[in-house]
Amino acid sequence: MLEHDSLTVQQEVEHLEIFTGFETKNRYRILNPQGERLFFAYEESGGLARQFLQTHRPLTINVVTEDRQPQIVDQRAFFWLFSDLKIADGQGNAIGGIKRRFAILKRLFDLYDTNGQVVATIEGPVLRPNTFRILQNGQEIARVVKKWS
Repeated sequence: MLEHDSLTVQQEVEHLEIFTGFETKNRYRILNPQGERLFFAYEESGGLARQFLQTHRPLTINVVTEDRQPQIVDQRAFFWLFSDLKIADGQGNAIGGIKRRFAILKRLFDLYDTNGQVVATIEGPVLRPNTFRILQNGQEIARVVKKWS
């Protein structure tokens, strides 16, 4: 993934969810700048948890290649206030995680390595809920922006 200067993540919209509001498992295509699919990501979570716990639900996100070879596995347990996402490689070896931190006027997360050392900070302003800057030593190294279709 590091060979590309940008990636596009497209959510595969479930028609049942659009018409009923019934939360379904999320699925995503991960594309290179030319629009070619590199990976596929899909959520594993319980149906009741999706409906009642919504964004606080425990879940697993699997990132796989076209031939279903696991690349990344993200796991998050149920949380009340501050989520903690564990990240592992395709063989299940821990490679780090993302943990939410308290902040008043922005959303703030720490990106940490296997030793628990913070390697970058992710911040999102309150008034732009789908934009995040990834900072390392105070310098922006990446940006995540949601574009509505």
